[in-house]
Amino acid sequence: MSIGHSGESYDTLQETMDWLQKYPPDELDVTIVSVYPGSEYFNKSVIVNDKLLQYTNIKTNDSLYIENIDFLKESNFYKSKTGECQAHIFTDYLSRGELVEQQFLITLNGKG
Repeated sequence: MSIGHSGESYDTLQETMDWLQKYPPDELDVTIVSVYPGSEYFNKSVIVNDKLLQYTNIKTNDSLYIENIDFLKESNFYKSKTGECQAHIFTDYLSRGELVEQQFLITLNGKG
């Protein structure tokens, strides 16, 4: 599963947890969206400043903010413990840190 898409909020994360409790998976991997050059999120983003891009979902008008990084040097996306992963995105409702924390909690609590 991936979290951190445009519009992601505590409410949508709770919906994800509710779904996982209703349909417990045998295995679970929760990742934070990683936006790479060439992806739709990246290609349809606008430059906010030299450090930030913004993707806006045309159907919902929700935004996804993308840290403009050098992906060859700064890509610590994978996780094993809270705090070891970095989010290079945030939404209108959740910060980078909140996404990392929620990723860990959903993975921990969503395993059935």
